[in-house]
Amino acid sequence: MKYKRPPIPPTPVKSYSHHQERTTTPFPTLNYEYKVYSHLKGYGIPQVYNFGHTETYNYMIMDLLGPSLDTQLLKHDCAFNLKLVIQLADCIIQRLEHIHNHLFIHRDIKPENFCIGKNNPNCVYLIDFGLSKRYFDPKTMKHISFALNKRLIGTARYSSINSHLGCEQSRRDDIEGLGHMLIFLLNGHLPWERVPGFTMDERFSRIGQKKQTTSLEELCDKLPRQFLEYMKIARSLAFEEEPDYWKLRKLFWELY
Repeated sequence: MKYKRPPIPPTPVKSYSHHQERTTTPFPTLNYEYKVYSHLKGYGIPQVYNFGHTETYNYMIMDLLGPSLDTQLLKHDCAFNLKLVIQLADCIIQRLEHIHNHLFIHRDIKPENFCIGKNNPNCVYLIDFGLSKRYFDPKTMKHISFALNKRLIGTARYSSINSHLGCEQSRRDDIEGLGHMLIFLLNGHLPWERVPGFTMDERFSRIGQKKQTTSLEELCDKLPRQFLEYMKIARSLAFEEEPDYWKLRKLFWELY
């Protein structure tokens, strides 16, 4: 009997997504974001392929990703179970360590900025680096200087207390923002969510006040003690201090 060669499986087709902004936008960010993606490339960071522009639009081509954690929340009655939150905590801390090791801070940690892989559903991708910033200058080998009177950058619901106080952001603010996000993913809410305000600035100010007057024990009430320990570590970090990513991940391993 003549040997019959088995059929060759088809090569997976790469999927791409197209992002654009008008060339007339007052504060264009797409070209900057393209450069940041190119610099940060690695596991959990989507790959970018091209940046260009037409007469009316700037555009960026990158990997097509699956739904965001924010979208997934709706399928889980607006809260995830503990096991899933632990898994997310572990991989997201690794994402933050990766970008911090490449001298960038994200400055907008929120569920909308984490997406499930389209072709790799076990991988969570960190996206949207339009607000990211270098916290360390590789030429001078110096950390950025501490400063006050900075406007709030990021999403008020998850921002750190220091961000509300007008402090320059650093690695500690990404870590604290993640803590707020993890508690939100598990509880489905945060104590300062429905704080009113006649203007956006007034609302942001009141959210910051509520965060300062809400004790960590109250914030982490009925949650495993590891969430309280995480938040204590996050809020005790100094401006230039490097977070102990291994220790933070280990906290959640104890729960798994």
